Amino acid sequence: MATKNRKKNSPSASGNFRTEFTLWLSDAKAIPQSMETRLAQLQQFADQLLSETPESDKLDSFREFATTVVDALPQETPEDRIKLQLWVGHAFEKMGGWDEALAAFQRVADLSATAKAGASYSEAHLWIGHLLLMQSKNNEALKAYQQSLSIARNSGLVKSEIEALNGLAYYAFEQGEIADAAYRWEQALELAETENDVSLIAKLKNNLGTAANVRGKWETALALYSECLPLCEKTGDLRGLAETHHNIGMTYADANRHADASLHYQKSLQFAKETGDMRLQALVKLNRVELTIAIGDMKLAEALAKQALRSFLDLDDKLGEADVYKFLGVIYSYRREWEVATAHFKKSIQLTRKFENPLGEAESRWEYARMLFEKGRKSSAKKEFESAMQLFLNLNAEKEVAAIREEIIKLS
Repeated sequence: MATKNRKKNSPSASGNFRTEFTLWLSDAKAIPQSMETRLAQLQQFADQLLSETPESDKLDSFREFATTVVDALPQETPEDRIKLQLWVGHAFEKMGGWDEALAAFQRVADLSATAKAGASYSEAHLWIGHLLLMQSKNNEALKAYQQSLSIARNSGLVKSEIEALNGLAYYAFEQGEIADAAYRWEQALELAETENDVSLIAKLKNNLGTAANVRGKWETALALYSECLPLCEKTGDLRGLAETHHNIGMTYADANRHADASLHYQKSLQFAKETGDMRLQALVKLNRVELTIAIGDMKLAEALAKQALRSFLDLDDKLGEADVYKFLGVIYSYRREWEVATAHFKKSIQLTRKFENPLGEAESRWEYARMLFEKGRKSSAKKEFESAMQLFLNLNAEKEVAAIREEIIKLS
């Protein structure tokens, strides 16, 4: 991931924080404690550090903090080293430091292989898969997910197997293989219900809701999300609450219930900020662009789109970037700035094709076709409508297919 050059003395936390943290490290060397206790205390220091650090410097400050911790914190056993690296990996992942997170999870994989620690070995490969998929390294991601599942099954770890099935389903979903994704999520849900694992049940119902939403089954999606929310509340899963409210907002937006969508996006953003999930915050910003376009405020939509674009560029998230270009194309089409709009649509289509995201490509081609129709280029518009419709057909997105057919009829 691209990183910005920084001054050596970038502003960070207060001197008081540094004094307290140094004393804590000194005590940790002298006073025996479990790694779980130390990680709980460490999280408090990390939260304080980030709250006192300017947004633009948070990743750099945390990078320095994490290096100090790994070098100085006592780690008496291989299990301690694994737990610490897992904490580091998850912390970087939420902040958008994907390269650092990948390195940490790879260290977990190496340590776990040596220690024959099946659960953390499977978890490491699972998160390596997630991170590679977010970086659009699809083939490598698939191998990591398959490795996670193989380790889980060979070790008889049911919870790890559920997580790996969820990862493989997520991979299929991102490739536009919605039926395969739903099948794997159903498999995983059956296992989670057998284990009575409330947290995993909530996660899987949320994901099945997303699959239903893509197929245009909005009532089914909302019913699944409504089952998910109380489960997340029961387990205190703030990230799950953020993701579920985000998905509810998307479903309401698809159904043109803009006020309801806005309410749930706001709730999602609040929870995402509490958990420090930078990617989800960027996604909420992106979806607020769509809402603002729907109510016709193109000036605000452009400003929000550029905010979202900065976030996705910082994260090196190419598919998020592609979505922003699609919306900028819509905004410039509304202003009849045809050449600028065309450039943004083509960039969006190029990225979605390059990184194999058929849903994103279908949406971008659909909007591009609408622009061509408005411009009076009916033949070119029909070609793009048909390309978009074929992609939606492959995704079993019935509502989108029906809507495009109606728009094609208007061309004649």
